[in-house]
Amino acid sequence: MVETPQQIYPLAIAVVSIILAVLVFLLRKTVVTSSLFQKGVGFYEKQDYPNAEVVFRQVIKRQPTNDMVALLLGKSLMEQSKFEDAVSVLQGLINRSPKNVDGYLRLGEAVLKQGQLEEAITIYRELIRRTPQNTEVSWQIGKILAKENQLEEVIAGYREVAQEDPQQAVVHLNLANMLMAQGDVEEAIGEYQEAIRLQVKKPAAYWYLGDALSQQGKQDEALAIWREGVKLNPNDTVGMSKIKQFLTEKGKLG
Repeated sequence: MVETPQQIYPLAIAVVSIILAVLVFLLRKTVVTSSLFQKGVGFYEKQDYPNAEVVFRQVIKRQPTNDMVALLLGKSLMEQSKFEDAVSVLQGLINRSPKNVDGYLRLGEAVLKQGQLEEAITIYRELIRRTPQNTEVSWQIGKILAKENQLEEVIAGYREVAQEDPQQAVVHLNLANMLMAQGDVEEAIGEYQEAIRLQVKKPAAYWYLGDALSQQGKQDEALAIWREGVKLNPNDTVGMSKIKQFLTEKGKLG
């Protein structure tokens, strides 16, 4: 039996109406969730962490896989010294998104606040393995563990990665930075030189190597390194400022 236009049109209208109703519902839900999120961020920025927590929990119920909300909720809990709750939220975040660097950093910090140093070190060592070429990670972990006199743990993590894959230039740069933070200038110089030999693409390797050489009184070598870095990276304003400062101090400029 062939359906007549009189039968088809009401059916089509009903289908369209249902689709529109669903779209309106989803749009309204999205707008409400977005409004709640902005409200939570507002509380967080005002350092009103209890209210921020309440709002972020509401958003999490609506969007349980929203990594940003989970991270902000974890931070809000940490600011209230609710470290056990923070660990639970942040652990869930990295389980769901193992590439979330901030999640790892904050989880390690929350665990550390609970007095569980070894567990925190394990978390940070895992982060080093996952992001060996991330220079920001090395500074963040180093800053946290230096307060606990555990900087050697960061160094050990980068040593392991460097041994497993010695051709990763940025790993040598990260290791050198941590060695400098610990005061091992001579060994740091060797790692900076290795990073440069492996053609590291970060001008910072030249800045810091020059600084390390300068600390040892090797001013001419430092100048040569900064010049080499600027030659390879013509837009390196930091390198150029180091050269200018050096020449000014030596009375060779200005």
